[in-house]
Amino acid sequence: MTYLSAVGHRFIIDHARLNGILDWVGMPIDGIDRQVNTDIRSEKMSNQHRVIKNILSWLPMASNKINIKLTTVVSQSNIATLDEIVSWVEKLPYRIQAWRFYQFCPLGVGKEKRVKLEIDTDLFAEQMVKLKKQHAGMPISWATFEERDNANVVMEPNFDIIIPDGENYTLLGNMQNDPAEKILKTIFGNDHIMEKCENNRYWLDNREFIS
Repeated sequence: MTYLSAVGHRFIIDHARLNGILDWVGMPIDGIDRQVNTDIRSEKMSNQHRVIKNILSWLPMASNKINIKLTTVVSQSNIATLDEIVSWVEKLPYRIQAWRFYQFCPLGVGKEKRVKLEIDTDLFAEQMVKLKKQHAGMPISWATFEERDNANVVMEPNFDIIIPDGENYTLLGNMQNDPAEKILKTIFGNDHIMEKCENNRYWLDNREFIS
């Protein structure tokens, strides 16, 4: 399975090249107003909901073969408006194949926003169950901070391969500098990583493939 995580700014432009290659594209939508997007992401992504709207309005005309997954970080900034966000997407002409909601992660770049955005795990889970009932026809699934932490294998911009472990990160290697044999052994020979990858497939239980 080929999966691309992207903001989506170039999706329409690059769609013709990607359409025969990718199985999935995941794109974020945390709010439907500039302030929420800025709070959770950044000022540069304040219009992210407009990016998603443009894509989902264009896709019905595109002979699309790529499954579309939306991702939402749930925090203090948007937990009271999740129903509005989902309703807004439901009204768009394209039906997405998966929507994954994540409890805000107070690690990495999220550390500086912890006080403003962090939410209680029980509250997050309660709101997710409620949201799923409100929108039973949408392919909604979710992961708490702990579940997400146990399901991530990450490649950093400098090509370092890391896995999160609580508030620490374990360096496994570097995709650019290490030989292919080491990279393959580091990833596929590590039972812990394989377990994380399997855990990170939970969202596939709530999806509808189009290709």
